[in-house]
Amino acid sequence: FAGQASVAMELAKARAARQRMLLLEDRGRIARDLHDHVIQQLFATGLELQSVAGAISPSREADRVLQTVSSLDAAIAQIRTVIFALSSHAGDRRDTVRHWVIDLANELAPGLARTP
Repeated sequence: FAGQASVAMELAKARAARQRMLLLEDRGRIARDLHDHVIQQLFATGLELQSVAGAISPSREADRVLQTVSSLDAAIAQIRTVIFALSSHAGDRRDTVRHWVIDLANELAPGLARTP
């Protein structure tokens, strides 16, 4: 019986280690996806809006466009914070990262054409 208990404990440790490894791999993938896709798209959108603002004669509309660019820059900074947390986060605190992403989506939702 002691041998079986020992084997069961080793299996449990191996499963836990595997789960931690999968979690770290997922965090790395999510961080890369956020950087490679989301940030790049937001950055490109900001550049396009800056171009539009430059083409509009100084007006309230141009100011609103530039304010939107500032909002995009703030969103990029927040996403970079999440990426850093995902990349360097150790341990098993999935809910914290999950809540950061949800909070970020909720904060950005009013300025988006559709709710994420």
